[in-house]
Amino acid sequence: MWAYTVIVRLPQPEVRPDYLAWLRDEHVRDVLDAGALDAEILAHEDPTVVEIRYHFPSREAFDEYETTHAQRLRQHAFTKFEFASRCTFTRSIAKVIAHKSRGG
Repeated sequence: MWAYTVIVRLPQPEVRPDYLAWLRDEHVRDVLDAGALDAEILAHEDPTVVEIRYHFPSREAFDEYETTHAQRLRQHAFTKFEFASRCTFTRSIAKVIAHKSRGG
């Protein structure tokens, strides 16, 4: 399994509620439809920072997402939010070595 993390620094805290709603109601669903297994949206204590973490079943599945879907889905943010061009996006991909939960 691979973890894909996107950290977004918004230009001002006032835009975060709308951005989070869009992530929750639209964008994350689209990334799941494009191959991610699950997603987690985190609102940092800093009101200008949002983090999204996706899990992909394999590096190949992530590469397929990047090649086929990512650019189109990212463009939605720039179309929907005028402030998106002033955001900073930091992306990382890492192999999950262990994934634990209370039940597992």
